[in-house]
Amino acid sequence: MSMRHWLPCAGFAMACARGPIPSSEPVPPAVPETTSAAPGDPAQAPMRIVEVAPGVFAVLQPAPLRFYDANGALVVTDEGLVAIDGPQRWAAGRWVIGQALAVTQGPRRVLVTTHWHADHSVMAEWWSLALRERGESFERWGHAGLASQLASEGQAQVEERRDAVRGMIERGTTMQTEGRRSDGTPLTADERAQLDGELVELRAESDALEGLVLQPPTHVVSETTTLTLGSLTLELIPLRAHTDADVVIHLPQTGVLITGDVLDEIPFGGHGRPRKWLAALQRLRSLHPTAIIPGHGAVLGPEHLDAMIELWEALLGQAMLAIQRGEEPGQRYAEWAATPEHQALRQRLVTDPVGERAFDRFMPEALDRAMADLRGDLDPPPHE
Repeated sequence: MSMRHWLPCAGFAMACARGPIPSSEPVPPAVPETTSAAPGDPAQAPMRIVEVAPGVFAVLQPAPLRFYDANGALVVTDEGLVAIDGPQRWAAGRWVIGQALAVTQGPRRVLVTTHWHADHSVMAEWWSLALRERGESFERWGHAGLASQLASEGQAQVEERRDAVRGMIERGTTMQTEGRRSDGTPLTADERAQLDGELVELRAESDALEGLVLQPPTHVVSETTTLTLGSLTLELIPLRAHTDADVVIHLPQTGVLITGDVLDEIPFGGHGRPRKWLAALQRLRSLHPTAIIPGHGAVLGPEHLDAMIELWEALLGQAMLAIQRGEEPGQRYAEWAATPEHQALRQRLVTDPVGERAFDRFMPEALDRAMADLRGDLDPPPHE
């Protein structure tokens, strides 16, 4: 059992993988999950790499951690590599980089950041450090509005992550010194060894985060832009949905969409623009994807796009009803939660206790955001 499981279960701060939730604790995992690993050992790997189409790979979090840290994606051809998002955890990120470079022959290196949230954007810095160590050049791509958001909100989340890692080191060191978990249970020999390894990883991450500054893209996307990598074409589509500066990647030859958090298993709406988000999802549906690599969750099919469109239509409908009746978001949500419509949506989207807790946390915030959007209370995007 890894310390990354003990800490949240003991009520401690963990990796800020759902970085968009600064006011609340992350959704705790439901079952133990080992996250330290030796490369090449699938049973012990910190993430799972799945080929969803020739040359297109989903980099997936373990199911219990899927709302803690972000997925990534890799596109590999004879020309090189496109790396999209990925984990903010240092050890997992370095493992992914090692796996990716081991199967990449061509020299080109392209880093794409889908939005500013730190669980997605920090991975570009891990890539940057690794590629500079190898003396390799690279390109950074992102939305035209990404730079300002990285410098403000994104950098603030990096600092939050740095503080969280320091706290985990402190608590882990106490467990190491005392030979006990926080509940007083003695550590077994295997648990001590695992804890020692986790502390090594966390100290390395703390060192890497010290002074880390999120860098802006060198190539900005203000309209749909085609990026060609060998035999594959990537369409970078700028959107305002989950944030004011999202990029979704469409590979028309393979039918794959790589969505960042514009499409997740369960959406966090706290920084989104619900009406634009709904329009963005409808636009993506018109691309007729066959496979979707989300920011959080397993690889999805096109039916999940339909479910998200239905969900945002319902949220906006409830938001309008609340405004018309003069209700507070909590009051409206409580009444809606008792309806067959809500229960059907919840049953359709929730697959396990981790998803259940995420749904119950994210949906009230999404309704609140939808009401603010309809009232015109959201600030205009800084790049408008």
